[in-house]
Amino acid sequence: MVRKKTWGPWDFILPVGLGLVLTEVLAALAVGLGNRDLAAQVSALLKAGYVAVPNANVLPSLQALGPAVWGGLFFTLTLGAGLSLLSWAAAWAWRQVLGGRRPWLLLFLVPWLALAAVIHLSAGRFWITAYYLVVPPAVFLAASWALSGPETGRGRLERLAFFLPMILLAVLLATQADRQFFIRFRDHLLLSNRLGLALNHFYYRYTLYAAEVIKPLNQKTVKTADLSAVSDPALSQRLAQLLAGQDYLALTGFPKPDLTLKPQGTGFLLIHQKKKTPVTSQELFQQPGPVLNAFSAEADTLGLFRRTIALSLVFGLPLLLYGTAFSMLRLLAGLFLAPPRAAVAAGLAVLLLGAAGFLPLVLTPSPIRNASEVGPALAGSNRSERLEALQFLDQHQIEIDAFPQYRRLLTSPWVAERYWLARCLGWSRRPGPVEDLKKILNDPNLNVVSMAYYGLGLLRRPGAAEEILGRLNKIQDWYVQTYAYQALRSQGWIQNAFR
Repeated sequence: MVRKKTWGPWDFILPVGLGLVLTEVLAALAVGLGNRDLAAQVSALLKAGYVAVPNANVLPSLQALGPAVWGGLFFTLTLGAGLSLLSWAAAWAWRQVLGGRRPWLLLFLVPWLALAAVIHLSAGRFWITAYYLVVPPAVFLAASWALSGPETGRGRLERLAFFLPMILLAVLLATQADRQFFIRFRDHLLLSNRLGLALNHFYYRYTLYAAEVIKPLNQKTVKTADLSAVSDPALSQRLAQLLAGQDYLALTGFPKPDLTLKPQGTGFLLIHQKKKTPVTSQELFQQPGPVLNAFSAEADTLGLFRRTIALSLVFGLPLLLYGTAFSMLRLLAGLFLAPPRAAVAAGLAVLLLGAAGFLPLVLTPSPIRNASEVGPALAGSNRSERLEALQFLDQHQIEIDAFPQYRRLLTSPWVAERYWLARCLGWSRRPGPVEDLKKILNDPNLNVVSMAYYGLGLLRRPGAAEEILGRLNKIQDWYVQTYAYQALRSQGWIQNAFR
């Protein structure tokens, strides 16, 4: 007997939720293993006397369960969302459009297996392939069962109530999509309220645990190098100093170095995992940066995987949030209304909530056109205009000294203002703004403190490196440590490679 049904919220929540749970299990395991390897590297670097990033303050978290679980959410809410939604959509199309006929399964089976094969051949890592082999079939089977049976007229009305607001919000999003979208989203939505600040802090605290697992070599803050195959002590020391200038730190006996360098003929062989690239001595010693960046690109096997994550972040996460919000509101409305009316009410509610969220982005003032507009904007009462003024100063690298109105923003309650102020102060060269910048290092927000270190990195003055180095080992947040280390390196400081 064919089961008649309408399209209910649990038909979406349960299958997609299953995909997210499976992704989280796989992701937590992958991040946990990556944390374990990173902890071994940090311990070895500290034992050798190097400055490690992350530092000793972060080391205990690399050995704990929580950061692996929370870091895994990065993969769950990006790749997991994308794979789960695609699989759910495939199941819906097979059931409701193609009538659930088995021969039509090949339309979905072939692309799925092809995608898994391409990912495996490019990445060559089972923990990555596992996402594509485990999540899609599980979600497809769960969704195809939940969606089995032909739709009734009410089901088609609920489908319209689901898709129409989503399309309208997508159009609204498209009108705001440019290179500055995420900056505006962060400044005007995340950094302007307690919930947004909490989400922002959570993201920057735990995302690095996941990101470290998939970064190419040239994006890692500190790398390890094995020079044990170089028998000439003088050449070994010269290579160690050269590599330290690119943040590859020589470690003897470390089992999993990021780079192994072996003499070969008149040059060297650069090795990372299974990738081996020959270079001449002249190339390595004259252009170490370009040579190592090129090697990083050649050794990187996760480019396609990162692109799927980026696509899932742009499309999968917003659709997941929309689908979840619609389904939960549909359940709530269903307590008072009949199913079709509950679906329409949920669609209208999500549309209104989404449109309201876009208002701060749409209502931002016109950009500052010239420096004469900066002073009045900084002195004004419009927070958005003050942000535009600070961004103008930062973009054009204008010293903020000419606008004494900035000092009132040092104690601004708005995080976004303190964030951009810290960036602007880095372009100053006079004592006053520099001292203000140092005070911001005590700001309670990690984004603001990171920008303060960014500003310190722009300064070129005696003692700046020593000051940053003295603070680096005391920093608790990995994200802030990264900016502090980059500021230290921008001062020309290089780790001592003779160990």
